[in-house]
Amino acid sequence: MIGMNLVQIITGLIVGIGLGYLCYYVRHTSKFVKFLICVFMSIMVPIVSEVSTFHESKYICIIFFGWACYRVWGEEKPEHELATLWMLF
Repeated sequence: MIGMNLVQIITGLIVGIGLGYLCYYVRHTSKFVKFLICVFMSIMVPIVSEVSTFHESKYICIIFFGWACYRVWGEEKPEHELATLWMLF
């Protein structure tokens, strides 16, 4: 069980950072496209992790996806748009 948790943590870390750095290719698009990518990832990562039975990896994946996007996008991140969306919910 400890080994499986370690595998889930490492998988979440690798997938989150990998997908975040893939956002390098959309760094010159509008903030709305970046906003849609972030919302899509926040919905799909928990679904995929539950289907793949890697339940613990979703938390780490989302955290490191956000970190990697911040590193790639810098000041062009959709910070205000995401804050507005979460205020509505």
